Amino acid sequence: SLFDYLLAGVCALIVYSCTGKKRFSLFTYSVVLLSPVVILNSSLWAQCDSIYVFFSMCGLYLLMKDRSFFAMCCFGMSLAFKLQAVFVFPALIMLYLMTKKFSILNFLMIPLTMIVISLPMVHWGRSLTELYEVYRGQTMTYPQITMNYPSLYSLIGGDSYWMLKRYAILVTITALGLLLVYLSSQKVEMTKKNMVILLFLSAFTCVLLLPAMHERYGYAYEILAWILVFLVPKTAPLCIGLQLLTLRTYSHYLFQAEINLTALGYANIAIYFLYLYILLREMKQESR
Repeated sequence: SLFDYLLAGVCALIVYSCTGKKRFSLFTYSVVLLSPVVILNSSLWAQCDSIYVFFSMCGLYLLMKDRSFFAMCCFGMSLAFKLQAVFVFPALIMLYLMTKKFSILNFLMIPLTMIVISLPMVHWGRSLTELYEVYRGQTMTYPQITMNYPSLYSLIGGDSYWMLKRYAILVTITALGLLLVYLSSQKVEMTKKNMVILLFLSAFTCVLLLPAMHERYGYAYEILAWILVFLVPKTAPLCIGLQLLTLRTYSHYLFQAEINLTALGYANIAIYFLYLYILLREMKQESR
């Protein structure tokens, strides 16, 4: 789709902004656009993940340029297209708490942007409350602990959604809180590279630890993983591992392939902790 090209373009801009190397940005454009996950998601599955992630990446790029007002507008556009945009929002809160480089009032642009672009819906007779009710309803649509995503809970299996739902949310909040405490205690500076890392860790943590995750919900951090290949080259094997995991889970729906979700869950958790180890060290070194 058109947004596949736009997404690849903004990813290239992010890499160029961080490295100043044109060849890195060209390589980024190519690998994102030609990534099998991007091609299958848009062309074969006809999903809109490239649209909402494009606006999230635009928001990240604008944050790097200290244009936080317009960045929040982009994050609002992203959320208007898909609820899964919220997976990067913990990183925005952490950025605010750690840097205070922008006003907390800028966060209001997220819901305001959603309202503005929904005005045609109001004109045709719908209410603004439906804008948020549809998302609230979506959180209760699939009462399953995991939906073909190799999360922490794929190791448990069974019909454990209602028993574990609240605990899973609490675990996610705790993990994100510990990440904030660690970064603050280490006085990590939020450079451009560290912003990319923070959004990646936020999205990956949310999808790995929250309940009722689809295999497609990892799209944002899978795109950020390609960007990190050019910022932190040692993560390249992990990025390839993520792509292969996603292709395997996609194959279950698209091609009715048999998969071992428990084994994939162990692999995904291992990749997550390897990323965490490498990237936290990188953030500290970047700050120095």
